[in-house]
Amino acid sequence: MAVDFQAIRTENLDWLTSRGFDVAAWLPTLRSAIQGLRPTHEIAARLMALDVVFSWVSAPEAMVATEKLRNAAQHNDLERSMTAEELEMFRQDRPAAHHAHVDTVGWKLENMWGLAWMLGFEREPPFDGAMIDTETTRSIIYGMLPKLGEPVDVLVQRAKVRSFEEAVRLEDRFYCCHHAVRSAQLGGSTVPPGFHPIANGGVIHERRHALTWSLSPGVHWNKTDLST
Repeated sequence: MAVDFQAIRTENLDWLTSRGFDVAAWLPTLRSAIQGLRPTHEIAARLMALDVVFSWVSAPEAMVATEKLRNAAQHNDLERSMTAEELEMFRQDRPAAHHAHVDTVGWKLENMWGLAWMLGFEREPPFDGAMIDTETTRSIIYGMLPKLGEPVDVLVQRAKVRSFEEAVRLEDRFYCCHHAVRSAQLGGSTVPPGFHPIANGGVIHERRHALTWSLSPGVHWNKTDLST
């Protein structure tokens, strides 16, 4: 069934407006970045790679052993699914990586939520700008993801991949919300009262990144079109 992009946009504009976001009506409904669903294996591998990077930086050795993380990455060739920046983190010794990146690695969890949702994680990433909560984090890492060292195919087989229409609907909503966020960062009154354009806006940016990438097959993570 063909996707009605204009109907989705109308619904999303109404939804966001009712929650205090002011989105320009002229934003394009058809974007070259949105080409179709990325292969499930690529989304799953990216999600598992981010889990390894996050654990490498933030988890103590007593919780997740260094050898276990390295083996998990090697067995699944997860370094191929890391960006150059993430690979640099992962190749640092863990105390140095923790010291340098522990204050920022939490943003990877926002990416992970979007990717997990694409693969069927039930809870949809919200638009309130609040960072991911502990319960959701644990549900993704310990409830959805395979055990460290298990193949990516385990996650692929258990995934309940969203339909293209369902994915487009949420991605478009984040795209429109991201536009309102960027307008607010430039001084506009385009976000709800109490919504911080930088701190809360960063959450919107990272969740949108995961969704747009998942709908941009063949595009590298760092080349994802996040324009608004």
